[in-house]
Amino acid sequence: MTRLDADPETYYAAGTRCDEAAVDLYTAFTTALQSLQRCGGMAGTFDTAHEWARSYDERTQIILASFDDAIRALENYAGVLRQAGHNHAMADHNANVDGGAPPTPPPLPAVLPGCTPAFPPSAGGPGNGLVDDGLGLAAEVGIPVPDGDTEKLDDACNIWNSLASSAEVTNASAAIRASAELFADVTSPEVDFIIDDLEEVVAAIEGLQGACGEMALSCSEYRTHIDEIRQRLADILEDLAIELAATAAIAIAASFVSFGISAAAGVAKSAQTISKFARIVRDAVTAWKVAKNIGRGVKASNDLKGLRLVLERLKTLGKKAVEKAKLKPTKKNIGELFQNGNKPKASDLEHYARSEGWTKTQSADGPAKFVDENGVVRLTIKKGSSRAPGSEDPHVELRDPTGQRIDPFGNPVTRRSPGNHTPIEWDMP
Repeated sequence: MTRLDADPETYYAAGTRCDEAAVDLYTAFTTALQSLQRCGGMAGTFDTAHEWARSYDERTQIILASFDDAIRALENYAGVLRQAGHNHAMADHNANVDGGAPPTPPPLPAVLPGCTPAFPPSAGGPGNGLVDDGLGLAAEVGIPVPDGDTEKLDDACNIWNSLASSAEVTNASAAIRASAELFADVTSPEVDFIIDDLEEVVAAIEGLQGACGEMALSCSEYRTHIDEIRQRLADILEDLAIELAATAAIAIAASFVSFGISAAAGVAKSAQTISKFARIVRDAVTAWKVAKNIGRGVKASNDLKGLRLVLERLKTLGKKAVEKAKLKPTKKNIGELFQNGNKPKASDLEHYARSEGWTKTQSADGPAKFVDENGVVRLTIKKGSSRAPGSEDPHVELRDPTGQRIDPFGNPVTRRSPGNHTPIEWDMP
């Protein structure tokens, strides 16, 4: 019989750190959310701006909702840890005939206020990217001139970068890692699950940081593209002024280019010249749209679906009885890939996971993980790292529907067991 060595205070301390991490995330989240309020209408009103804005707004909604998921997951998991600690305290008390009054768990902190990720739409603006002081050039161009607001795009870029790298988010990850480290010398059946869960939260936060970095880059690239077309228009307008033999005042503002001139020589010549340069402006804008492909939207390579499944599980863990997931019928039993000492390729395992309908999630520098519909990480493909003794070579880690670590043949193992580091062939980038 395994002897338990589980101090309730360890669980209480870990729960406190999870609460502190939730507060740190909440602080970073609400600060960013408040700042994003001033970025409404930054994309502009022209056609492809609406396409970019739609993808930006959808991605923002997902990222902010995922931050809220992480906050609620940490709050709930802090309660789970407190309850686990109290269970050990009660077991110790009941085992002691003269134990006195039963122990009481530490009080729960106040629940953080709700986080409704609401923000103004990013599409909008003055609706006029070229102001010509009554010359008629803008009307003659005949198509919308990009009117995105570069100052607001800069603000958005800085906000997303700040959220990705803020001290609060970094502190939250550090607090969660410290919580996991508290259990290094604890002997109890649930410890492996606790460490796994806390590592999943850290991985989720890192995934969110990566997604925020992508948003910052998208805003920065969009701003650069707007700058480029405006500088091109300024050059065209200078040529127009020369042809009109007029003194021109050209200014590049945050959301438009303005063009004012003194009285031009020859009305007929002016009209002909305006028409000519309107075509030049129109061609420049059209070529810019094709070259920059603004309508493709923001970058979104960080998959947040699997991440949110994990957080959803941790948000509800311990709150309700959930029927244990049943293994789905598979095209091939995973154990067959390892028969007779075979070492399957990493790509074979990914194909297996996808055939099961599991969702892939991966942070920028982390391993590929595949999450089932209940938020359980079922398969993790690792390239190997010298930082983790016993995990230097490519290997796979597997879990059953309850989250129990298993070897490829379904036998329960612990996180340090050789069966939890089953060797594979690496054939992925």
